[in-house]
Amino acid sequence: NGRVERQIDPTVYAKHWSETEAGLQKSTAILEHRTLARLLLPALSKVVQKAAYADVSVVEVRTAIALERHFLANKSYPDTLSALVPGLLPAPPVDVIKGGPLHYRRTDDGRYLLYSLGWNGADDGGQRVTVRKGGQRLDDNAGDWGWC
Repeated sequence: NGRVERQIDPTVYAKHWSETEAGLQKSTAILEHRTLARLLLPALSKVVQKAAYADVSVVEVRTAIALERHFLANKSYPDTLSALVPGLLPAPPVDVIKGGPLHYRRTDDGRYLLYSLGWNGADDGGQRVTVRKGGQRLDDNAGDWGWC
């Protein structure tokens, strides 16, 4: 049906990762290769986060295309994403983070705000957080993951 079915709760993932990391640190195989483990474990812990971000991007792109097609046909964006079903989407889009509905609202300027909960798992109202002045890079762990 074209929908991404994978869902993740970052809080649950963090708990499981901590348990995994603790188990790996007790492993004699890891102790024998401590230098390599110190290099790889931090990157390995980000794999699920990066995959979740990629899945969110797919859901948001599909939804944004459906929103633009709706706009072309109706000269306005819908009030809710459910208005895109079944004509433009097979089902309402699901947020990969925690599995609730993808967040959407029309804005006062006639456009819309579309976003997923970010890695912090909280609804930050669509706010994106940067880690450098001037907005040069988004913070992977704070704010929401929004469609621009």
